[in-house]
Amino acid sequence: MADKALNAKKYQKSALISDLLPLGGLIAVVILFGILTKGKIFSSFSLQTIYNQSFLYILGGLGCAFLFAQGAIDLSMGAVIALCSILGAFAANQYGIIACILVCLIVGTICGTITGFIYSHTNIAVFILGLSVCFLIKGTLYQITNGQASISIPYADKKMFTPIWISAVVMVVFALIIYYLFEYHTMGKHSKAIGAGIAAAAQSGVDVTKIKWLGFVISGFTCGMVAFFTMVKTGSGGPATGSNFEFNVMIAMILGGMPSEGGARAKIKSCFIGAILIAFYSNGMVLLGADSRVQEILKGVVFIVVIVGTYRMQMQAEGKKAFQFFGLKLAKKNG
Repeated sequence: MADKALNAKKYQKSALISDLLPLGGLIAVVILFGILTKGKIFSSFSLQTIYNQSFLYILGGLGCAFLFAQGAIDLSMGAVIALCSILGAFAANQYGIIACILVCLIVGTICGTITGFIYSHTNIAVFILGLSVCFLIKGTLYQITNGQASISIPYADKKMFTPIWISAVVMVVFALIIYYLFEYHTMGKHSKAIGAGIAAAAQSGVDVTKIKWLGFVISGFTCGMVAFFTMVKTGSGGPATGSNFEFNVMIAMILGGMPSEGGARAKIKSCFIGAILIAFYSNGMVLLGADSRVQEILKGVVFIVVIVGTYRMQMQAEGKKAFQFFGLKLAKKNG
C-alpha cells in the first residue's frame, strides 16, 4: 500500500511538471527574446509574422492531435501539402478560388484516407508508412508541374483571404470542433485509450481499426487547409510547399507538452503552446541575425533535450521499463 501511494505521488508530480514546463518554457522564450531583441519582437510587424507562422502549426497540430493521442504521427504531411497546393493552384487558375479550396480539401482527405486505410489494416510501422508515402508523392510532384518550381495563383484570389480575421475565424472554429471531438467525443477518448495500450483498448470494445483510420483522415483534411492558407501567404504552390512541415509540427507538439507515446496526458493546449513557442523562437533568431542552419541545429538540440528529459521523468515517476516514441520503444538499461 505504501509503495502504491508513493508511486501515485510520483505520477502526480510528474504530471504536474509535464503540464507546467511547456507554459514556463514559452514564457521564458518570450521574455528572453524580448530582452535580446530590445523589444523589437513585440513590434506589430513581428507579432503579425509570429501569428502567421504559429497559425499554420496550430492547424497542423490540431489535425494531428488524434494521431498523437494514439502514439502515432503522419510523416507524409509535408508531401501531401505540396500535392494539394499544386493541384489547388491549377484549379485556382482555371476555375477560381472556390475550386482551389475544394481541390485542396478533397485531395488532402483522399491522401489521408488511403494512408489511414493502409495503416489501420496492416502492421506497418507508422514511421515507415509515413516516409514511404512521403517519398512516393514527392517523386511525382515535379512531373505534375512539368518541372516548374512553383505555380502562382491569381493575386485577386490571394488578396481575398489575406485579412487576419479570416484565418483567425477558421482557426477558432476548427479548434472548437477538434477540442469537442478530442475531449468529449468517443473519437478522442478512444484515441487516448489506444495510446495508453492498444491491446487493452481493443478488449474494452474500442474499434481500433476505425479510430486509426479516422486519425489519418482528419490529418489529411488538415493538410488541405494548411496547403490553401500557405498559398494565400506565399501566392503560389509548388513541390517545396510544406517542406519539413511535419517535423516542425512534431517539434511544436512535443515542446508544447504532448507525450510522444500518447495516452491520457495528451492535451489540445499543446498545439497552441508549442506552435507559439516555435514561432517566437524562429522570429527571435531572425531578428538576432542568426543563420538558418544555426537555427535548425539549435532546434534539433532543444528537441533532443526535451525528449531525453521526458524519457527520464517518465521512467522515474512511473517505473516503466520502456518509453514509447511514436511507436519506437526505447528500453531502460538495467542498473
